[in-house]
Amino acid sequence: MPRSGTTFLTAAIARSPEVSELEGIGPVADEGQYVQRVYATQNEAGGIARFAYSPDIHLTESSPLATAASRDALWKAWSPYWNLDAPVLLEKTPSNLLKMRFLQELFPDSHFIVIVRHPIAQAMAVKGRGWANAPVSKLVDHWLAAHDLMMEDLSSIHRLAVLRYEDLVRNADVMLDQIQRFLGLEPVNLGQETDSAINDRYFQQWQSGGVRAGWDRTRTLRKYEARLARYGYSFSSPLPVAPLSGEFPGLPD
Repeated sequence: MPRSGTTFLTAAIARSPEVSELEGIGPVADEGQYVQRVYATQNEAGGIARFAYSPDIHLTESSPLATAASRDALWKAWSPYWNLDAPVLLEKTPSNLLKMRFLQELFPDSHFIVIVRHPIAQAMAVKGRGWANAPVSKLVDHWLAAHDLMMEDLSSIHRLAVLRYEDLVRNADVMLDQIQRFLGLEPVNLGQETDSAINDRYFQQWQSGGVRAGWDRTRTLRKYEARLARYGYSFSSPLPVAPLSGEFPGLPD
């Protein structure tokens, strides 16, 4: 999801000289969605706070778009922004969360890494950027809609690892080493400090948002707490309260 750590994770992986990420796309973000016309972008599917509700965004191997022509069009659109001499080519569009089966059909050797972040931190980060005016309860509903669709797809993905943003920033070098081994890369250290307390600040903003925000918090807890437990999160804590279960393919130890 947007503001779940995809930029940080991409930069960490791209420290390897064996990896080329998309670069030079433009002022929005170096995401492949913005230079292709095969499938709907997040904005075309309703925007950052609504795209998971759109039938145009969840694509699988059964989609009419899953063709050799689509593969060739995506390659033509993306390849000018990669260093094609690199053995690993990296693309980070957040809504790929709902297109893994489709992309695997087009590019069978693909590896997929899903990074999941607490929905309160993700929602407050989105609101902090001014990307959505929706109440937090609506953003949490969208987070769950997206991740529940993702869960339907996980068993169909051949090379997949799911990790949490909170675990990554608390133990970055160890997890980066696991990611690099998952991708068949030689180890390269992160070489920078990470902010492991950033979720705490977002939670404080959520909890101190005033009377109207208090009503929204009550509604959020009542409606979504049980569903959130599937992902090891709770609205009582900015950090995971349980490990990811075995239904989430993990990184190598």
